[in-house]
Formats: sequence, structure tokens, C-alpha cells
Amino acid sequence: MYLLAILVFDILGMSFAAITGAAKGQGLAGGAIVFMYGVYAAIAALMTALIFCYKADPARIKKANRILAIALVVLLVAITFRIFLMNGSNENRSDTSYQKANILTANYNTGYSPVKDEPDYIMGLGFFKPDIITKKVLYFYGEQNLNKPVYEHSPDDSLVFKKTEISNYDLIYAPPWLLPEHYKLDYDIFYLKLISVGKDFVEVSVNDRIQKMSFLDRYAGEILYWPEFLLSVNSVELLPDTDQKIRIKPLDYAGEVNIKHDFLKPVLIQDEWMSVELYDENYTLLGKGWIQWKDDNKLLISYSLLS
Repeated sequence: MYLLAILVFDILGMSFAAITGAAKGQGLAGGAIVFMYGVYAAIAALMTALIFCYKADPARIKKANRILAIALVVLLVAITFRIFLMNGSNENRSDTSYQKANILTANYNTGYSPVKDEPDYIMGLGFFKPDIITKKVLYFYGEQNLNKPVYEHSPDDSLVFKKTEISNYDLIYAPPWLLPEHYKLDYDIFYLKLISVGKDFVEVSVNDRIQKMSFLDRYAGEILYWPEFLLSVNSVELLPDTDQKIRIKPLDYAGEVNIKHDFLKPVLIQDEWMSVELYDENYTLLGKGWIQWKDDNKLLISYSLLS
């Protein structure tokens, strides 16, 4: 009876957790939550069985055993049938799931250029680049308690990466709401906009379109403030619909640099000004100058990570 009670109510406890959605939205912690529901139910069933066997006569114990055995068989059959249906469904939808992942990542970009319907672009402090090489899982957290370390917080969701056959990394699980600022894993590009920095956490924008924020372990990646980030990009450009000019010095009234060029490469940042090198399409250095790259919380340039 003890063994039957433990098995039956362990399954019933985990089934209850799954049906009621107790682990919904808990990311990788969901499995542990479901498991613990089963453990608690099994412990309660064992205690009840001990009391029952102590007070009941043998005939009633045999009858209870038959009921538990039938219940166990029914549950095992139901679980087997459920697994069979899920495997068949996953086989039929495996290609679709892969296509959905491609559709999701197709929205990500490798540069930034302000557009007319984006007048309130929030610059933030810079970017957070997750460490996908040594940290195979990246956890997202809700509101943080500043008095507690990261390991005492429960994650809301997660990102899971795996290494591919060609030594790159691929995203195998991501929340449906995730929209990084820049994403292209085959070029090691994965940046989340940095909103705030704390002792143990960083706050990042995980979807600018719906203004969704989340917290991450600040040691699960690299913090790149705007100057560091811009010095790592491939090229920058002045916005076409502004009166921005390339200056010979970091001053609004300094003389202009009138050299025809194809792209600008940032080399030094000083407050709101950026020293740039001017190149032609053959990557020949043509000259140098200064541009104003921001004004308060407004970005005055476009940039590209690849071209």
C-alpha cells in the first residue's frame, strides 16, 4: 500500500500542477515546481497510508490496494497515451517551429537609423551583451529586491543556447516577447539595450515595441556603455535630414570638413562629440573630423555593426 500510495499521488500531484498552470511562466524553474507538487502529494499520501494501515483491518487494506493498483494502471495508460500524442504532434510541427524561430529573428537588426515614427527613441545607458559561450542559459527576472543576491530570486523566463556543428551558437529557446536591439548570432551579435545598472542586476529593454523591461544578472554578460559600444561598430553616419556637419574640432562653430567620403569610422569619443576617420569605398583614409553623436537623450547618428 505504501508504494502504491506514493506512486499514485506523486503522479496526481504533478498532473494537478500541470493542469492548474502552477509552473506557467516560470521558465526552466517550471520543471522543479511540478516535481515538488508530486513530492508533497506523495508525502501526504504516505502519511495517510501509515495511519490507515495502523487502524484498518486486512480486508479493507486489500480493497484499498486494489483501488490504488487500478488507479495506477489508469494513470500510466493515460500518461503513455499523452506522450504518444505529444510526440506525433511535435514531429508534425517541428518544421513549423523552426520557421517560427526564423520569423522571430528576422525582425532583429544589426544597425540603427532613426525613423520618422520613432521620435521618442530611448537611448538608455548603452547595451548588455549576454555571455552565450560560458553561460548556456540566460535568466530573466522580474522586479528585484536590492537587498538579496541574484540566486535568491526566481527567474520569470530564460534563453537557452546550444553550440552548433560549425562552432557557432544557436538559440533553441526564447520567450515569445523577446526582441533584442541587435541580433545575429552567426556574427556574434546579440545586444540588449541597457536601461539601468545595479550591484547585482542590470535592467534591459527586452522589447522596445511594447516597452517591456526585465532584469538580468549583471555578471551574465558584458556591459557596454555608449562610448564603448560605438567604438566597436563598423561605421557611423550623420542623419540625412539634419544640419549636422563634420567639424575640424569638437565645437559647434568650428570649421567644416568638406571631404567626399563613403563612410565614417569612430576612433575617439569626448562627451557628446566623436572623432571620426573618413574613408572611401576602397577603405582608403581620406581625412579626420569631429561629429556630435548625441544631444541629451537623442541619438544624432546612425550606425552599423556590419557595414
